[in-house]
Amino acid sequence: MSDPETEIPGETPGAARTRTMLEGLGPIGLGLFLFALGIGVGFPLTIIGNVFLTQHVGVVVAVLLALLFAVCLVGVLLLLFRRAILGAVFRITNSTLEQFAEPLGAAARHIADRRADDAISSAEELTRLAFARWAWISTRRWLIASLTGLLAAMAALAGTALLFQQNELLAIQTTRLEQQNDLLTTQIGLSEAQRSAEILPSLVEIGVALAEETETLAKEDGRDARVFTLDEISVGLRGRMVAASLAVRPYRYLQGTRFDVRDSEALNKLALARRPEILGDPSVLALDGPDNAESILIDREVSPERGMLISMLFNSGIYDTERLSFVGADFSYAEVRLPVLNLMSFSFARLRYASFRFLALNEAKFGAAELEHARFTNSVLMRCDFSGLRYDSLPEPYQGDPSMEIMPTSLTGTDFSDSLVIDTKFDNVEGLAMMFEGTVIAGSSFRNASISGTSFRNAIIAETDFSGASLKAVELDGALVTREDFLQHLAETAQPETFKADRFTMEKVDEAVLAQHPQATRIVGRAAELVLGKPLYRIKRVGEFR
Repeated sequence: MSDPETEIPGETPGAARTRTMLEGLGPIGLGLFLFALGIGVGFPLTIIGNVFLTQHVGVVVAVLLALLFAVCLVGVLLLLFRRAILGAVFRITNSTLEQFAEPLGAAARHIADRRADDAISSAEELTRLAFARWAWISTRRWLIASLTGLLAAMAALAGTALLFQQNELLAIQTTRLEQQNDLLTTQIGLSEAQRSAEILPSLVEIGVALAEETETLAKEDGRDARVFTLDEISVGLRGRMVAASLAVRPYRYLQGTRFDVRDSEALNKLALARRPEILGDPSVLALDGPDNAESILIDREVSPERGMLISMLFNSGIYDTERLSFVGADFSYAEVRLPVLNLMSFSFARLRYASFRFLALNEAKFGAAELEHARFTNSVLMRCDFSGLRYDSLPEPYQGDPSMEIMPTSLTGTDFSDSLVIDTKFDNVEGLAMMFEGTVIAGSSFRNASISGTSFRNAIIAETDFSGASLKAVELDGALVTREDFLQHLAETAQPETFKADRFTMEKVDEAVLAQHPQATRIVGRAAELVLGKPLYRIKRVGEFR
């Protein structure tokens, strides 16, 4: 290592101190110094300037190239016109170290001879030489430092820009991989749909056989109403129906459109979209759902084939399913697309994740059925019965046990949002976290039901009985009710300590609020009788769930 005290000719005091400090650091210290310098400069650039560099890297490179060209041009001009510049500024065309000896010696001689004027002239010449040399050396160092710094900056910027570009390409690649994964998922879903579609001929044969047997029964006894029971259907045909329900599997198919074609509200929006000028707020025409619905799958698996079995039974006049369920028929994930499903009995049916959306269900029975996470959204339920069954009132072929007095209906996670639930019973059900958001519930009952965590947000509740119900953590925010003492009544009639009335407040509202409810136009007939013309109160939640 060189001696820190060694002086370099022409070196400025600041450069000497910097050189001395770097030499004193040693190899490890110098490395740490450069690492700290890189962190201090690179970290803010990466965190703060990455977006700017990514979006304006061309501008930054152009500016650096312009500066580099300007520095090179200045350097060339200084080299070409150095003598002229030094002559104009210092009246000296060259300033080498050898030139310092003559004026320095002359100044010393003149001082010794006491010739002041000559000494001053020699000193002035020496000063001009010193300033001229200092100016040239400083300019040269500035040129070299500027060129080195700009080249280093461009090299660092090139690496940084390439890194940012690589990150962008990786982000694009990640997006493409996600799209590829979505397409693979779509392909798998369509493959499963194709496999399940292979059973359609068998389902058609079952439908034909069912029609033939019911037609034969109708001709034999000349019955007026074409209503039959599964007891009257051959055991072989019942077995084929059970086998078909077990053979098919749920799958996801292409959504096709942004909305369900059975959704009348969406159809109205689509029609009004042709005349947006007649609406004050065109934003109400916005349709839910993704723009690329024609190439994506529905949100969860369903089984249209199992729904077809239910449709066959209904259209054949067979309204009971208990004998099929008793021998193992599985209607889970069934997608029922009939407009009306009246009088059907699904007691003890396996209907987990089934879809009864956009249906009109009248006097349908679901006692002791397995309905976890089923969907009844946008439907009309009139005089339906989801109540649990007593052991002494079970339908054939089931037999009860006195040790289990009530066989509850399983409704955990079942969704009744945006529906009309009129004169419908939910007594003795087990319905954790059900959804009745935006639903009109009138003339119904939840007696002795366990519906903790259920949401009635923005629902309309009228003449509904919650006696003995477990109402832990129920959500009533935004609900409209017709009783002024609704909260107090719930606290008194529900299971003790399950409903916290102080978690909510109520305020009286006028019928204009009811007119703005999404289900207002559907409140007709029995629903209108129970809701319209009565004082309305809106519930607001003010406490947290703990």
